[in-house]
Amino acid sequence: SGRRLELAVSSVVLKTLQLRRSIVSTWQKVEWGGAEGGKQVVNFRSPETAVSDSTDGAFPVGSESDTDLIIQLPSVKSTHKNNTSSSKGTTLRGASPVSKDEELREEMNWEEKLTRAIYAANNGSRTVFVIRGNVRLTKPLPWIQENARFSIRGSCGPDRKCVIDGASKYPIFVSYASGCSLSVVDLELRNAKGGAAYMKSCSVEVRSCIFRKNEGDYGAAIFMGLGTQTFDISDSMFIDNKALLGDGGALFLSTRGKGRITNCTFDGNRAKNRGGAVKYHSSNEAFVCSATTFRSNVAGTGGGAMWISPTASDVADVFFMGCDFSNNKALTGNGGAIGLETQLTGHFCGTTYTSNQAREGDDVELVQDGGLPIHLYFCPVRPEGLHVTPDPKAVAVADTCAYCVAPS
Repeated sequence: SGRRLELAVSSVVLKTLQLRRSIVSTWQKVEWGGAEGGKQVVNFRSPETAVSDSTDGAFPVGSESDTDLIIQLPSVKSTHKNNTSSSKGTTLRGASPVSKDEELREEMNWEEKLTRAIYAANNGSRTVFVIRGNVRLTKPLPWIQENARFSIRGSCGPDRKCVIDGASKYPIFVSYASGCSLSVVDLELRNAKGGAAYMKSCSVEVRSCIFRKNEGDYGAAIFMGLGTQTFDISDSMFIDNKALLGDGGALFLSTRGKGRITNCTFDGNRAKNRGGAVKYHSSNEAFVCSATTFRSNVAGTGGGAMWISPTASDVADVFFMGCDFSNNKALTGNGGAIGLETQLTGHFCGTTYTSNQAREGDDVELVQDGGLPIHLYFCPVRPEGLHVTPDPKAVAVADTCAYCVAPS
């Protein structure tokens, strides 16, 4: 009987070792999937039998090709079920309490992974960094370099967005280079000091994000300097951002490239000077703002929600399609909702104005300073709070819907 017991124990040990090797082999297997939007996907497949939740993100990839690469290690599924905890600490699926120290370690871990992902993009890789945890910065992130293309996507579940917090000390994404691009999807960027995204000459894509309580000299959420870079901002919220020295509480857009804002909300942003929410320097490419709400934004001078200035002699049209401006204020200047300067052609189509306030022009202020005339089209009719400085005859204003066709 002793011999049979020994053989049985040996058999159990052997099967256990085989199972462990199988799990390791499954974990290490790399499966190259089909193209997704021109990108190759690397799936690090996790064992179904794991007993804890584990995630990872992108890491530096040395690649000589221009292939888009998404690197993501999905969460390991837990076999623990119906776990409960009476602790007041944070819990992970109810399995065990997570202390504040553990939360801090996790944030620092994601901060390091984010740093490495930016370095990878600077080294020539097209990196889509998938983040599954919060980051509270303890030091500045590396700057995005010339021709780098960096994308980050949050994946913290359906009920919340992953947060990158500047700790009221640091900017978040910074670049002084040209030819680069930044794409931010499904994240909350907050408490940045010096701007959440300071892009001197980078193109910017933002989708399904929240920018909250960021501060900067100009454009506390997103700053874009001179150049031909483009921007596409959609399905996002800009809340309580502040430009401490100049224009554009949330956005300062000085690019000559094509730009679009779609289905966004700007709420409670402030600028010391013009454009409580947005300061836009128009270019020779059309600007389209559609289905967007501007609410309770404040400018120290003009343009409680937005101020638009030309940057070139050849200026393209600006379109506001189905937008809403309410309770915005220009404290000492004109244009409670919007201010526009000479040379511009504006199309205001299906856009509403409610309870905006300014010294003059509670809704729309038009400034004619001796340059080319302004042409404005309002559909269906111009707002009551329309004011023109200094000569109304230099401005062509029409109540018509004939020109409410925005470029694609």
